[in-house]
Amino acid sequence: GVATPKVGNRTTWRAVTLMGAKPVVAGNLIAPGAVDATLARYTAGGRLDRTFGHQGIARLHLKDVDTYFTDVAKTTDGGLVAVGTAELGPVVRVRFLVAKFHANGRLDRSFGNRGVTLTGFGHFEGYAQAVTALPRGKVAVSGIASFPDDGTGSFAVARYRRSGALDTTFNGTGKTLVAMPGRQS
Repeated sequence: GVATPKVGNRTTWRAVTLMGAKPVVAGNLIAPGAVDATLARYTAGGRLDRTFGHQGIARLHLKDVDTYFTDVAKTTDGGLVAVGTAELGPVVRVRFLVAKFHANGRLDRSFGNRGVTLTGFGHFEGYAQAVTALPRGKVAVSGIASFPDDGTGSFAVARYRRSGALDTTFNGTGKTLVAMPGRQS
């Protein structure tokens, strides 16, 4: 079966993880004037789980920032961590977006800056694509860091502590770039 919540003008779902028998999907909601990263949790029967977030939906809205979730994972403490991209305006700067939620869909405000952390990669645009929950509350995130002008770039990896700070025991900075092979014509 397929379950589709009515959340806004347009919703795109990209990833799923399980909390017991309840699937949690990650994506974004496109509404007039904003793009918000969104999680939705369903019951085993395919209906929105109204005990999660607000009526089954956890929506991340940051002022003057378009946010997109591309992956979600269950953390070792029973919460959720979702990753994606934050596009900061008015001059677009693209950063890794990492947000931590309690099991009930509320932001875990002890993580990062009130539940959210944004990570830049110098002159690159950072697009987080996958997340893995690690022991002791750490989180590993992978994605792409590309030059805005031509799209060339590198694989990007960042590791975070339970607090949401970069884990500097990983590569001395908490993040690294690995050059992609040259493009084929």
